[in-house]
Amino acid sequence: MNSKKGSINLVGWVIGMMIALTTLLVMFPPNMSFLKKGSEYAVFIMLGFLFLGMLFMVLHKKKLMAVSLTCVAILCIFLKNSSNDNLFFPERNNSSILSLAHINLSYIEGGYEELLEIIDELDPAIISFQEMTPNWNFILKENLSKEYISKYSLVRMDTYGMALYSKNMFTKLDTFNYQDIPNINIQFELDDQPLHICSSYLLPPLNKSSTENMLNHLALISEKVNEIAAPVFAIGDYNLVPWSSEIRDFRVKTDLGLSRRNIDVSRFQKPYDHIMYSNHLECIAFKELEDKNLNHIGIYGQYQLKANGFQIARSN
Repeated sequence: MNSKKGSINLVGWVIGMMIALTTLLVMFPPNMSFLKKGSEYAVFIMLGFLFLGMLFMVLHKKKLMAVSLTCVAILCIFLKNSSNDNLFFPERNNSSILSLAHINLSYIEGGYEELLEIIDELDPAIISFQEMTPNWNFILKENLSKEYISKYSLVRMDTYGMALYSKNMFTKLDTFNYQDIPNINIQFELDDQPLHICSSYLLPPLNKSSTENMLNHLALISEKVNEIAAPVFAIGDYNLVPWSSEIRDFRVKTDLGLSRRNIDVSRFQKPYDHIMYSNHLECIAFKELEDKNLNHIGIYGQYQLKANGFQIARSN
């Protein structure tokens, strides 16, 4: 009898240790590709632990229930700290609203008419496009040029093509490359305040070499962002989740905030695209963009200068 009870206790200890170890590996994955990829499912792992906690409660396994729910709480805090930390969007102030959409054209399955309907409904002031091919460049110029008076396109046949369309006039435009990968840096004005947008596309870290390239690319973007004293956005498909060590380190170096406040778990998708912004700005609305078949195609946010944003920017 004692032997059987001891075996049950041992199994309980093993399960508890596995739950705690998994939590640590999700938060601080070692530099191993399969563990880093596994940490991208942190939200779903947290929900799995919540289910286990409820199951252990039904089975009257109080210690295992406590371990599971404690790990849920830890992961919840970790994920919240790795996203927009506002529980509620800030209230509107007297500055103008800047609406910004970021769309990856390779995700469009329903044809350009559906995309144009989405753009018409959103009516963003600025649109960032990625994976801009010659065909998409022709279509968008034909249909958006009248309303979007400023535009800049880097047309490519590979995944690195990109463009920015704006209802505000560009006052400066620059590109900088990491190896063969272009990045766009444009300046425009909002309420007589200069703002910048850095649009980038990062290759996913699939192995040691691609991870090193991604880190070097992030370091270059960080350097360029830190050279800008005015309010700045860093947008694009980074192929990294918000809670990854790479994005967290990038945000520490640049002092940028994330727009996304939560993750939609209904379709088991991972958030790889981001709109990050400097502390001169506030995100007052954010949503995922989907087509009629509920496929993710991009993200959309609304932003305003902080009440003292103009003075902060000028003092820098």
